[in-house]
Amino acid sequence: FTMYPIIGELVYGPLGDMIEVLSILCTIFGVCTSLGLGAMQINKGLVRLDLGTYHGINRNGCDVAGQNCTGNTGMEVNRDTQCVIIVIITAMAVTSVILGLKAGIALLSQIAFILSFFILFAILFLDETWYILNALTSTLGYYIWYLPKISFHTDAWEELGKASDGLGGAPDGRGGLKGWMNAWTIFYWGWWIS
Repeated sequence: FTMYPIIGELVYGPLGDMIEVLSILCTIFGVCTSLGLGAMQINKGLVRLDLGTYHGINRNGCDVAGQNCTGNTGMEVNRDTQCVIIVIITAMAVTSVILGLKAGIALLSQIAFILSFFILFAILFLDETWYILNALTSTLGYYIWYLPKISFHTDAWEELGKASDGLGGAPDGRGGLKGWMNAWTIFYWGWWIS
């Protein structure tokens, strides 16, 4: 019905049905993309915790030479683990929805809020607090400084290819790969629009 001002009574026919199906599919694909990417990140983080990775060095479950590390549980980055993570997250979300707004979703929101503050304060006070605040201020400044510049960066010269293509590309042949920015940008547009 949101398209009613644009297409009028056609929203009640096949065109309106197609628009609804398209919007439902886009929403499903967006949620699935977020869930899949999140499961990959959670899987990698759990493996790093299992291995006790700190400063790039694994500390748990390593042989005497320190070459082969399996961690405490032997968890690996693979699709099976990611599927289990997706099932757990989906079960938590479904349980939250079934319990309703006050019992499920509100409780889940409060737990997430409390955990986020716990993580914030743990990082802030269990490490070099002055350095973290200093780095936060510095990175915020760099972000504000670079945001206008990177907002308009489209890799236009990469589209020209190599100099040997005759379109004016980088003469030293050290330019980046053509098409990466387009694919990445289109992926993010599709993801965020959905």
